[in-house]
Amino acid sequence: MFAMATAQMAKHSLMQPSTDIIFGTCRGTEVRLRVRGLSLYLMATVLVLMIILTMSLIYIAPQRYVSRDPSSIGGMTIVLSQSNALLSRLSSTALADLRMMRKDLDDVDCQAITSQTGPDWRFEIELSPGGILEEPVADTDVLPKPGSTYWKPLPLRPVFKISVIAFLIVMVIVLEVLYSVSKKNNGVAEVDPQNYQRFAWAYVPAVIMLAAQTLVGMIAFSSLMIFPYFRLQRASMNTREHIFRNYVSKTAIKSFWQSAFAKDVVVMCMALAMLLTPLLTIAVSGLYTAQVTRADTLVSLSVRDQFNATFLTKDIEAVENSVWVESTNTIGLLLSQNFTFPRWTYDELAFPEAQLQLPSATDSSTLSGSNITAVLPGIRSDLDCRLASSVPTNFTDTVGYSRRYRKMNVTAYEALGVYDEDGYLSWPSPGMSPFGFFEHCGERGNTFCGAMGTSELNWNAFTCSSLINQLDVEVTIDGATLKIISATPNESTIRLFSNQTLRPGDLETYPSSMIPSLFGSSNFGEQTSNAGYYDPVFQAVVYGLGTRDDLEKVPMNDYLSADGIEAIFAELQHVLRIMTAQSANLIRMPLNVTSLLAPPSTINATLSHNHVYRLHQSAISTRILDGLLIAIAICVALSFALMNTRNILPKNPASIAATASLLSGHARMIQEDVLPWNAQWYSDAEIKARKVWDDVFFRLGWWDSDGSSVQEEQGETFRLDSYST
Repeated sequence: MFAMATAQMAKHSLMQPSTDIIFGTCRGTEVRLRVRGLSLYLMATVLVLMIILTMSLIYIAPQRYVSRDPSSIGGMTIVLSQSNALLSRLSSTALADLRMMRKDLDDVDCQAITSQTGPDWRFEIELSPGGILEEPVADTDVLPKPGSTYWKPLPLRPVFKISVIAFLIVMVIVLEVLYSVSKKNNGVAEVDPQNYQRFAWAYVPAVIMLAAQTLVGMIAFSSLMIFPYFRLQRASMNTREHIFRNYVSKTAIKSFWQSAFAKDVVVMCMALAMLLTPLLTIAVSGLYTAQVTRADTLVSLSVRDQFNATFLTKDIEAVENSVWVESTNTIGLLLSQNFTFPRWTYDELAFPEAQLQLPSATDSSTLSGSNITAVLPGIRSDLDCRLASSVPTNFTDTVGYSRRYRKMNVTAYEALGVYDEDGYLSWPSPGMSPFGFFEHCGERGNTFCGAMGTSELNWNAFTCSSLINQLDVEVTIDGATLKIISATPNESTIRLFSNQTLRPGDLETYPSSMIPSLFGSSNFGEQTSNAGYYDPVFQAVVYGLGTRDDLEKVPMNDYLSADGIEAIFAELQHVLRIMTAQSANLIRMPLNVTSLLAPPSTINATLSHNHVYRLHQSAISTRILDGLLIAIAICVALSFALMNTRNILPKNPASIAATASLLSGHARMIQEDVLPWNAQWYSDAEIKARKVWDDVFFRLGWWDSDGSSVQEEQGETFRLDSYST
């Protein structure tokens, strides 16, 4: 106590401004971005494997093995246009599945050959010698039409698409539910950021989003692969542009761009879905973070004492001077030196002492850095001041210890009984100096008289009455030291505690006797008083209102205005409340729950500590994921509604044999009068420049014996061919 008081007084009285620069080291705690070793090593391993595989493709990828790009339907048709033996062999298997085709080709070896006939080069797939069978008598299917089956890949089946759409919607619902839980409970769950469980919230959401990306990618790939065949079968007019269009081998952004110009809505939707799905894993990376979170535990405070509501001022006056001296030191430091409030007091309030009761499951080590919130009954003095309606012209005429020296009485003081039996106020005459006095007066024990002015000719008088009230206060207490660190009184719960005053009777003038002089000596009997004509109470008031270094700077003329007087009254009340709160120890008594205004023996409280990490879900990441998932679900739903993939192809068209089976050696689209001999070596741009297939249209479906496109029930062969309008 002495050391703290000495340090505060030295800071106030001995410190002088200095321009010296002192260098030091500042140590603090900061949140830094850390790289997790497991994630780093996983990414490094994957990147190394990708680099190795990419470099390997430079050497093992097929190059210069075919005459032109065969990725589109038109491109593959031109590549196979000179492979008459293969087309003749497979033309009867258009409706056969791959298993039957594989069985049919068991005794045949196929080889790609590039040969030169005259000045022209020819590319064909040649069957091995002896393996060529006689051509079928008619270009008919080996399977009867009633038994025709069509390719139904899993990603294009309605059940699969509906399941994926439902999965995406369910993820949106789960995200919203988890976010509401996180927001309501200040986190989804309690976690340990140093344990291996941290990988769960980092990797599990990413794996789920990767699964969604994979499922949507399966639908997108199959949709883009089958779309050209879907258009060839369902659209009425398919030109050269359509048969050479290939979305599978294009990047998603290029497919989206081209399909938008071509008005292929199905492709545009799936390309957009492919563009959005990689963003899922990016957005989900910031979905969950482990944050230090306040955890609340219900505890109780066991009240140990209470304040005596029946105390009398005359009993307090008999207390030894040493107790008042201790309160005086504390009050002076609180009013002037930014001193910390003693235990079970805070600012203008005093509280009964209590002891923390922890549940058995709560570790006492959590008290460090923790706070306790509770509602405690506190006592506080309230001061009601009134300005005198009129005062004598000269303040000096109102002072003096007897009627012989005092020329006039102040009516407001007289109403309090100040002048009864030659009573008086021990104030000096300020002459033409500014002054401010405040003193207990009257016979009731809780009344005060005050005066202030710029000189003895310009002044005001006022009187005040005080009460001690009790009210409920929401307090925050340091868990380790039980010191109150904040208090918010509930003004609606004010109730009268006592109409007495905690006033000493033998320590000179009260309340000035409780407050040290903040600006030097205030002994008005000394000629060298450097505190002017301000008693310690008024010194504390003007100090609190902003005058900190020189009493000559007090704007007393401003304080004589209506607003200034209200400011003086408010600060006087604050000073008196500080004095009452620090003097409340004098009326503490053991707890008696049956006594008047006694607090309950046990008060419920909440222990809040920041030693818990909870998993928080990011609102931004949640909204981004919601938008992405809904957009992807809409894209898949639109492709499902706009493209009926039933009865499109009898088999997977990804193999050479499957594509060749859809062609016929007698197809008009590969006849020499329609397709030039050396068209095999033309690029798509050259095909367009040479106007190859410029005036023909293409269709995949059933054809009759006359080469006309017909419905399935009227057709004889299923193939890809051209026709002219």
